Amino acid sequence: MPLKDFAHITSGQGAPQKKDDFDSSGVPFVRAGSLENLIAGQSEDFLERVSDKAARRCRLRLFPKDTVLFAKSGMSATKDRVYKLTQSAYVVSHLAAIMPKGELDPDYLMYFLRFFRPSRLIKDPSYPSISLTDIERIKINNIKLAQQQYLARILRKAEMIFEKR
Repeated sequence: MPLKDFAHITSGQGAPQKKDDFDSSGVPFVRAGSLENLIAGQSEDFLERVSDKAARRCRLRLFPKDTVLFAKSGMSATKDRVYKLTQSAYVVSHLAAIMPKGELDPDYLMYFLRFFRPSRLIKDPSYPSISLTDIERIKINNIKLAQQQYLARILRKAEMIFEKR
């Protein structure tokens, strides 16, 4: 079934441009370039943070914990870096943001997209970009939530073993 039946698919907004838009007490802001470090284990706490004032002025949308992200434009889109938020954050416009709804486990979605490799949706390698419509059309198996969670646990354990080696 198409992914749009199981998740809300959107993208972030433009990054605030003023130096004072960022402060130490704001909400994390995820850029496409942040994904490599986040996937490698860096905490979201080390991301730059957008002040509440800047978020209101720039009309930034706060994405909830468990939103799955990957780059949808620029050279970062060719890297297939898929990450699941561990806390609420603002997200740059170059990232696709997929929020599972109903019977879709966020961890299962993350692993599914890592296997699927979103870069295969790029139509022109000289100008890499992925449309939200193409993301909505990704076919995903309609399996029970308990089975999704079981598969995600197995993959998480395998990932931890791989990291130890």
